[in-house]
Amino acid sequence: MTRLARRTSLLVALSLLATAATGCAKCAWVLWGRHSDRSWEPITTFRTQKECKDDLEVARQHLIGTGLVCLPDTVDPREPRAK
Repeated sequence: MTRLARRTSLLVALSLLATAATGCAKCAWVLWGRHSDRSWEPITTFRTQKECKDDLEVARQHLIGTGLVCLPDTVDPREPRAK
């Protein structure tokens, strides 16, 4: 039951983060969310780093403590890092 409640909270938080910027072709920052299976998923996009970090802080204050990160759109945490 705890897992279901946590997942529901995550979905609610992510829904709150969805903005008109989602899917923007010129966006430069992506808010990524990490699932319990350690996979990453893009949540929403932003034009500026400040907008991304502001929404990240809102999510952390309301529902989620960890598992979110703002990265430039050129960085994909799903891809292996070069050695």
